[in-house]
Amino acid sequence: MCTDDDLRECLGGCTYRPATSLYYDSSIREEPAMTAAIDSSDTDPVRIPGATGSIAANEKLAQCWYRAFDEGDAALLEAILASGWVDIPAPPGTPPGAAGAVRTMKALREAFPDFRITVKDILHDGNRVVVRSAMSGTQCGTFLGMQASGKTLEIQAIDIHDIRAGRIFRTWHSEDWMNGLRQLGFFTAEHAATRNPEKSSSRPG
Repeated sequence: MCTDDDLRECLGGCTYRPATSLYYDSSIREEPAMTAAIDSSDTDPVRIPGATGSIAANEKLAQCWYRAFDEGDAALLEAILASGWVDIPAPPGTPPGAAGAVRTMKALREAFPDFRITVKDILHDGNRVVVRSAMSGTQCGTFLGMQASGKTLEIQAIDIHDIRAGRIFRTWHSEDWMNGLRQLGFFTAEHAATRNPEKSSSRPG
């Protein structure tokens, strides 16, 4: 369970203040489903230790996302996301909001029990925080319908977190899963042979 003390430790004692119009481009069009994501439950500020301004606060809030995934802390993940958090693109069948993020995190950690994610770079653009990270883990469980391979992957990910009213409001993300699946032994000639042995053993003529 994520207590207030845990959240303060992660986010580090001062109050988060949403970025002013200096940092937020109000000309950006928002779809109704996205603007509805911030409700009355999302207006309570998150206490962020060590943050002296909105940019620093946004960065610390985004870093909590990676701590939550790295440690498998579902309560922390729920604490930093807006109730209507939007995942772009969302995996098929994923529930909306924070429940979808928690489900994704648990699925990753079930497939890769030693799953780790490390922040490499952080950039800022107004209320948005862009993060380049590295993910790694050994596949010991089923992943995307593929049986455990026992192999390890290490891939890069890029996320753009849109932060409003002291919560992560939506996240765009892109991961190099194709390279990762090749590292696990999928989509290789050897993998194709095991899936279709008759075709791989046939000879022209």
